[in-house]
Amino acid sequence: MPHVSHAARKLQVLCGHLRISAAELAKRLGVSASAVSDWSNGKGGADPGHVPESSLQLLSIFLRDQLKGAYTEQSARALWLGSYADFLHALAGAAGLGLSDLLAHTKRTPMLQFIPCNRSRLDIVRFTPNAQTSHQAAIGDYFAFAVCGAPDAELLLLAESAVGWHLGVPRENAPARLDAKGSARLPNFPGAYQFEPPAGVHRFHLLAIKARTPLSIVRSAGSTAPLSEQERNTLARELCNTEHVATWAYDVLEVDVH
Repeated sequence: MPHVSHAARKLQVLCGHLRISAAELAKRLGVSASAVSDWSNGKGGADPGHVPESSLQLLSIFLRDQLKGAYTEQSARALWLGSYADFLHALAGAAGLGLSDLLAHTKRTPMLQFIPCNRSRLDIVRFTPNAQTSHQAAIGDYFAFAVCGAPDAELLLLAESAVGWHLGVPRENAPARLDAKGSARLPNFPGAYQFEPPAGVHRFHLLAIKARTPLSIVRSAGSTAPLSEQERNTLARELCNTEHVATWAYDVLEVDVH
């Protein structure tokens, strides 16, 4: 019996994309709601993801149709059997998801460490991956980041606040990629970033990318203007297009600034 990897997550994101329930998905496929539940959760001690061949064919045809002709039935089948990342990117690319939606559905890979800095002592500490993604700071505080990920990956750091999205990296004062050991300090030592108004949640999105072609957003490096919706959506499309990007990993953390 074929095995659909990450079956529950794939079915969930497909239902979310279509804005339907699992029961409605079952109805569209012509199967029972309990069948969809069995694929997600397993049945009678079987591992989740075991799907009969006839049901996998139904899923493949259904997914092919949702992808608007971009995939054949066989390539849609490969998405069901393959990684969750490939499944998500194919669905996001066909749906034209914006950057916020794409990142919201992307699994976090711990790479980014927030480091509060004393302006007179801008030391960097050893990177220690942890699950903490929320921090606190005050307007005017200095800070830096330590990054650990795939060696030589290109870096994009996007800062999101109430005034919009800004491109933090690449810039002249920060490395554009991880070094051969897979580490970097943002910005370059001994520099530091500083929190500016407004108060509220400042969210930092880090992408470590193995790109095949230069990303369009890099043209905005050095600009202090917020990124436009078109620039953000173009980045989302390029991240989902394997002709532009071979692989990418994502991390995010939030700082409550008062």
